[in-house]
Formats: sequence, structure tokens, C-alpha cells
Amino acid sequence: MESRQAKRSIAFLFIVSAVIISFPLSALADSFTFNGPGVRVQERKGWFGRHSQSYDDALGNSVGTKQGIFHRTDRAGVFGNQAQVTQGPFGNSISVHGPDGNPMVQSERHWYGANNTTIDGNNILHSFRNILQPAPGTAAPAAAPQNPSYP
Repeated sequence: MESRQAKRSIAFLFIVSAVIISFPLSALADSFTFNGPGVRVQERKGWFGRHSQSYDDALGNSVGTKQGIFHRTDRAGVFGNQAQVTQGPFGNSISVHGPDGNPMVQSERHWYGANNTTIDGNNILHSFRNILQPAPGTAAPAAAPQNPSYP
């Protein structure tokens, strides 16, 4: 005669196997990638509702999102600056980093209501100066010397 524990284990095993067989594994995980001239588009679908999407171009600009089981992360990168927003069950966070990787703005909101925000004005000013400066080697060429004796 079987014990109650053994009967529960067999019932649990039967339920789990029925759920696994009812969902084909190929439908749960899938990926798609397109590499074109100067652009890459990628979409991945994982198990249990996880998925990610990303769009990248040749200039280094990118946009992407990643959905996990318990969190979601959105990111964007333009002109070397990176921004990231993460939402989860225990709080949210926002961060913006400059082209040199130094944080310009960081903000966190915790599940118990506390907010922490840090803004670094020096890094923001440094980032704007780098964007507005002309790239090395793209300065206007020096004017040709004027020769008054040229006929």
C-alpha cells in the first residue's frame, strides 16, 4: 500500500509532465536577428515570458528593452551617452551615463518609499562640451597664404 506522500509525488509528477508536454519548447524560446548595412535588429523570446529587443546602428546608437520574469529594463544610447531604466518588484532605478562612462544622473526608488537621487553637474557639463566640440581632424583647413606678386 502506498503512502500519502508517494501518491502526492506521483500526482505532482503527472501534472508537471502534462504541462510540459502541452507546451512545445520551440514555441517558448525563439530568436530573430537581422544584420543589414549599418543596422542590427535582434529579438529574442525566452521561456516563461522573458524576451528582449535591441536596435543598433553603425554610429553606436542603440535602443533596447529586456523583460525578465520579475523586472523590465529599457536602455537607450545616443552620441555615446547611455540611459537605463529598470523597473522591478522591489523598486525602480534610472541612470544616465556620459560617453566616458561617468554617471550624470542616478535615481532609485525603493519599495518602502525612499527616494535617492544624485545629479553630477560637472559630468553633465563635460558631456555637453564633448558633444559641441568639433571632432579631431575636422577643423577648417588653414587659409592659403595670399601672394600679391602672383599675376
